[in-house]
Amino acid sequence: MDSMNGHVAWLDWPWKLHSILDKSGNVRNEIYRLDTDPQESLDMISDELERVFAMKLDLKKWQESIVKSMNGDDC
Repeated sequence: MDSMNGHVAWLDWPWKLHSILDKSGNVRNEIYRLDTDPQESLDMISDELERVFAMKLDLKKWQESIVKSMNGDDC
């Protein structure tokens, strides 16, 4: 296994990033501020581009670590 696909959420309180992979391989991101919007009704993507970029990097590092572990390469 060399990657993880699908819908994933990444938390950095109070922020929650959704990274959603559609069937054609396109990724859509959404970000919500949970302390003021617990129902996730206001996607703040256009206001929080730097935060989204940083959270996507953290998510990618974590996913790479999981793939390594799944392949037995984390020793």
